Amino acid sequence: LARHEDARKHLKDAAHYRAVHAGTFKALGEACAALGKPDEAAAAYETAVAQEPAWAEGHVRLGNIYIALKKDREATRAFEAAMKSLPDEAKMLTALGGAYMRLADADTDEKARAVGLEKAADVLERAVKLEPQDPSIRVSLGVAQVKRKRWEPARVALQAALRLRPDDALAHKNLAEASAALGERDEAIASASRALELDPDYKEGHEKLGALYESAGKDEEAALSYKEAVRAFPQSAALHGKVGRAMSRLG
Repeated sequence: LARHEDARKHLKDAAHYRAVHAGTFKALGEACAALGKPDEAAAAYETAVAQEPAWAEGHVRLGNIYIALKKDREATRAFEAAMKSLPDEAKMLTALGGAYMRLADADTDEKARAVGLEKAADVLERAVKLEPQDPSIRVSLGVAQVKRKRWEPARVALQAALRLRPDDALAHKNLAEASAALGERDEAIASASRALELDPDYKEGHEKLGALYESAGKDEEAALSYKEAVRAFPQSAALHGKVGRAMSRLG
């Protein structure tokens, strides 16, 4: 770290006295990143890519830093610039897809949200083709398709992910939602149950599982699931009501 700090000091001085040299800012960005100074690293890389726009790796580094800083809009701009020279970089496409999804989730305009989710699905599909054995990419694609309510493509992506990594809680949660929407109730119940086994903090899953059991006419199982949901959310009048209605149907 001392070496990086020394390098950072001299590179900042070099940048001050010779501000037109892109290589100085590249090295400064690298030193700042190594020192855990992402804001300074981003500023240095921004200057470097402004002076040398064809430096694709710089755009990738900048995008990754912005992801860490939770600046998804800036990250997408950087990754989109990198794609001009690196269209087949699966890791970058996956990060870009995630950024598109988060931006879409935060967008209150439904049309803009739909466009953002479509862009996410497109780049994630490309990433899957490049890295077909990476379950994380397939899970991300499945989540994007669930958000788009493209249930069958979501189910296909998530089932493929689970063949590669059977104990992925996020995949099971989303597969449960897609399967339920497709009318595959047994598969939905199995996935929701498995998600709860894998992720005890998935507290809202108890209510979703209860609803699935209720729709299947399994009131005893529904009541038990709703009771678990009440333990997680004891102030919820709606959940208490669901427990009561399921119990009353049991006689």
